[in-house]
Amino acid sequence: MAESLHINNLNPRLIHNTCDRPDITLQSISGYEKLEPVPLEIAVESIQSLFPGLLQDVSIAKAATKTPTDGLTPDESAAIYLYTLDMKPRSLYLILNEILFYRDRQKLKPWWPYLRLFFNGLFKISSYTMKIIWHGVKADLHTKYETGKCYIWWAITSCAQSIDVLRHPAYLGETGVRTVFSIECLNARPIRAHSYYQRDEEILLLPGTYFEVLSNVNTGHGLHVIRLRERPPPYILLEPPFSTVGTEAEMSNIDQILEKNYVMNKDNSEMPKLLIILPDSSCRWELEDVWKNSFLLHLVCECSVNHLHFALHPGYSLPNARIFFQIYGLYLKQYMIPLAQYLLRLKMVNTVQDARFWSTFQTGLNKMMDILNRVESSPITAEDTSKLKNLVVPEWTTIGNLYRSVTKDMTIRWVCKRHYPADQSQLIRRLRDIEGISFDEQESEMTISGRLDPTQMSRLTATLQRGLRIYTLNYVYHSPPLDQLNKAFCRASINTVYHHGFLSDDNDKSNMDRIQKLCNQVITSNVFVRQAKVTDGGGWSRKRAGIRDALKSNNRLRSFTFSGSMTNQGITEIMATLKTNMVLTTLRFKDRPLPPHGAETFAELIRSSGTLICLTLSNTMLKDEGLHVIIDAVCANPIMQTLELSFNRLHDKSSSYIGYLLKV
Repeated sequence: MAESLHINNLNPRLIHNTCDRPDITLQSISGYEKLEPVPLEIAVESIQSLFPGLLQDVSIAKAATKTPTDGLTPDESAAIYLYTLDMKPRSLYLILNEILFYRDRQKLKPWWPYLRLFFNGLFKISSYTMKIIWHGVKADLHTKYETGKCYIWWAITSCAQSIDVLRHPAYLGETGVRTVFSIECLNARPIRAHSYYQRDEEILLLPGTYFEVLSNVNTGHGLHVIRLRERPPPYILLEPPFSTVGTEAEMSNIDQILEKNYVMNKDNSEMPKLLIILPDSSCRWELEDVWKNSFLLHLVCECSVNHLHFALHPGYSLPNARIFFQIYGLYLKQYMIPLAQYLLRLKMVNTVQDARFWSTFQTGLNKMMDILNRVESSPITAEDTSKLKNLVVPEWTTIGNLYRSVTKDMTIRWVCKRHYPADQSQLIRRLRDIEGISFDEQESEMTISGRLDPTQMSRLTATLQRGLRIYTLNYVYHSPPLDQLNKAFCRASINTVYHHGFLSDDNDKSNMDRIQKLCNQVITSNVFVRQAKVTDGGGWSRKRAGIRDALKSNNRLRSFTFSGSMTNQGITEIMATLKTNMVLTTLRFKDRPLPPHGAETFAELIRSSGTLICLTLSNTMLKDEGLHVIIDAVCANPIMQTLELSFNRLHDKSSSYIGYLLKV
């Protein structure tokens, strides 16, 4: 039963030590969100035996929360109030936080009805964002927190607004062994309006809060101060209290829209396809000139329809909003607006898209629809998102915390860590301790960078045979076992073959010739390969027959990238081979001068191709005369969409030709 009076009305949770196990690995907290909310007195029935007088405490909580703020229901507010009460012999918060550390998540099941109300309420409270909050313990924890590393707090942690609160003699005082955490928070929740304690603002950190350690300092007199910065977690650690999904008709409609979107992006494996543009809510909205406003691009996880959600990322700034809306206006009308309206109905809350985000979502979407209805038309209209990276933020490294996932039918879906295919994650883990092999899970790229012994080769072969799907196979290094392993590569699920042909002490020309042969074998024999990327270090131009024959054999190749020297005869032979390819959409030649008449050779391919939509001639020393030949060919090709000519020797006099191309 709750104590009628707590000494000095001080809050023991502010110094409760739940921070001494930061590196413990536990499963995410989930399951409770599937229950329907029930009245608090019913929600606590399954835990009533743990707390004598619990129903009386529930009555106290409900009596104190009849008219709650923040949009909470009385039962949701009462659930938070109950958490803050002191009970005898042990309070609810003590036992709940102990159970949150149990490896067996089924131990939480009796708590699910209560947690449904408790988390419902917390997620409705606006986040206490980008501010410093404080938590302290009477213990020395500095050895458990290494600067630069990230850790997870699995308990519900109470924090104070000011360090002065913790200096009170009843809390930490000024002497003795102490650790104080200074926390830059993103998603903390202030609960004073729903708490038994009214003296000091109590701010809760949700279980599964993910931190980076910024510093760890011994300030003397037994005090260590550890600075933490909350970061978006790599995957969902606390399942949010999801709202009910849309109706069957709504799901069918959005399913059709997504399918059309995926078809439009069938050749786009570089960028996510689902995006939402919203005003930056941290900036004041300019009514007179909308282009003075700041906009954020939010990416959406490409998972199943009934689990669609935003990526755990605060959004990317649009540096050229007017140009962006002109190019992507039609795309946004077709796909973004219905997707945004569906997401609003789902309203899946997480640590980034919290209650405050959703409270301004409809207003922001209305502004976007108004802009799209009056945006100027553009002669350049994007049909997919493949060029989004260069247009918005060229320096993107991790794309909205999304991972490139290769599906069973070898299409690309960008998904969050939680929705990454479980079978693929399991197979990738088998490769982590094999020296000479690395696997970038975010890019789905396997790199062969060192020697493999027979045992390692056998493990890798078995992993491939079990169905590992690879977006890019990257050959950097050759060792004899690769000759045998290549048989497995020829049958594996691989989208792209990439050869780095750089000379080094370990990679001489003889080795590069062997790697070239292996690449040719995979390009020729693997029925899944759709892209080939070759960086020449001196061998490919001499052995052009191999790549020529590989390109001729693989008539499914959609993209070919070559970076390296090649004679005019070599280019002519490659171009003649590519003419027979009826599905090639992307061709890139980079970082080597074109030989004499090279521009004419490319122009002939442009004119004759019925599928080529993207051509890159970057850093090829293309001159004005060659540009004119290329542009004439592009103007004669009705389906060409992209021509990239960066880092060439072009002069101002070519601007009229480029202007003419833009008008055609």
